[in-house]
Amino acid sequence: MDVASPRLVEALQNQKSYPHPVSRVRVVETHISWVLLTGQYVYKIKKPVLYSFVDFSTLQKRRWFCEEEIRLNRRLAPQLYLAVVPITGSPSDPRMDGEGTPIEFAVKMKQFLPDHEFHKLLATGEIDELVISQLAKDIGEFHNRLEPAQETSPYGELDMVWRPVGECFEEIPLDALPVPIQTCLQDIKEWAKQEWGRLGSEFIQRKSSGRIRECHGDLHLGNIALFEGRICVFDALEFEPRLRWIDVISEVAFLVMDLESKGRLDLAYWFLNRYLEVTGDYAGMTVFRLYEVYRALVRAKVAGLRLAQVVKGTLEWENIRADMIKYVKLAHQLTHPSPPVLVLMHGVSGTGKTTVSTEVVKAIGAIRVRSDVERKRIHTEQSDRRVRQETTENLYAPSMTQATYDRLLDLASEMLKSGYPVVVDATFLRVAQRQPFIRLAYKRECPFVILDVWAPDNVLAERIAWRAKQRTDASDATIEVMEGQKAIEEPLTE
Repeated sequence: MDVASPRLVEALQNQKSYPHPVSRVRVVETHISWVLLTGQYVYKIKKPVLYSFVDFSTLQKRRWFCEEEIRLNRRLAPQLYLAVVPITGSPSDPRMDGEGTPIEFAVKMKQFLPDHEFHKLLATGEIDELVISQLAKDIGEFHNRLEPAQETSPYGELDMVWRPVGECFEEIPLDALPVPIQTCLQDIKEWAKQEWGRLGSEFIQRKSSGRIRECHGDLHLGNIALFEGRICVFDALEFEPRLRWIDVISEVAFLVMDLESKGRLDLAYWFLNRYLEVTGDYAGMTVFRLYEVYRALVRAKVAGLRLAQVVKGTLEWENIRADMIKYVKLAHQLTHPSPPVLVLMHGVSGTGKTTVSTEVVKAIGAIRVRSDVERKRIHTEQSDRRVRQETTENLYAPSMTQATYDRLLDLASEMLKSGYPVVVDATFLRVAQRQPFIRLAYKRECPFVILDVWAPDNVLAERIAWRAKQRTDASDATIEVMEGQKAIEEPLTE
């Protein structure tokens, strides 16, 4: 008999089962675990399930995966994850962290307020750009710290890229879907197979460039919370290494998709753009769309697995089914993107180009490339670190400016080729700087727009001085740089 059972979970709702005061035990059930919230601590018990992607079928395996859960989650949430504890006694009279022979194991965590989970904070309007920016920075720096998969490992190989995608089509229960949604799912499958074949060389390049790493693996809003004033990313995927040894951009695609599914395209692309600025991994956008579709299918699959565990026809069953249908629809929508557009910002430093471009990015779901960020990246320094004052002049030297525009052109070309709207945030003061981008738009057969941003001289000076004092913006342009820009500015004639 499997000890990890509803009978054990029911018995653990008795406050006397715990070595600390408990006023009430609340149980949250997922497709692979039971989570017991006791007020001060949370205990997570793994279900004795066996799926294509998880094997918790024995006590020994469940203990091992509890230990893995602690190891993996202490990378991003060390303050939450405490220990693996034994459950002793009997299924009808258990003792959490008790003496004697273990009958089951649980992961012990500190408990945070349920209302502080990101999907709930989002619903109440408490997730803003500042929070998303910090989250993007945290995830970007986390990915940068991780060691890449060995070239000899199977992770990141073409068959490993397709395998989890194919499993989604196998495990989403077709009989629970309306006929039109079944048709959508078949369309998605055909599209995904074509994309996987078309992008084969790109997937190989992603691995050889070191982008396959041991990630979190399950980065969605339900696994992020505010705890003690800090963002905590918890519940990393411990049960199947191939699902966490993945392309870092696949991880990012999960959260972007989740935000889009909640109707927050603005925050989705704000997170994506801030992540790209931190990591510089714009090359990942070549495979991003397939990964985003896959992540929507994952959520549909998880809903399908949960559907099999509840009584058909109940309100809970109908709600889970509605979620499954929603994610299939989203996946289908993602396979039909809008045509790309190229937007060029224009104006001297301090006019507010970045502020305006931010609103454009959020409104249309665009990828932005910034001269201030790429200039520093070329200079081999972190995008969010101030350069020494004596290097500012070098950053704005003609040779560096030309190298920066060349880089922006390359990035814009790749993003447009991948089918994404692009906003290029630079001064574009000279005709010779604008013309290559206009030619690019014609080559890609996409519309282009130049957004001219202007402000009075006294406002420019005030903004530049304030920015220098705050030391939070990527731009290091001084008043002298701005005055030099005004001296060489050529009128818009395009």
